[in-house]
Amino acid sequence: MSLVWMPDGTRLFSGGDVIREWDSSTWKQIIMSASGDSLIGEPSPYFGTLTLHAA
Repeated sequence: MSLVWMPDGTRLFSGGDVIREWDSSTWKQIIMSASGDSLIGEPSPYFGTLTLHAA
């Protein structure tokens, strides 16, 4: 599992079998992308590393 914070601390992304975006003020899930989603690209059974470019 991987965890990545937005530089401003407002969002947390978690990765494993899916990528989830969390609002850190409410801890509610904002979005979830499953492996193989068109937003992710190539299908993969597991997301091992997350990298965030906040620009």
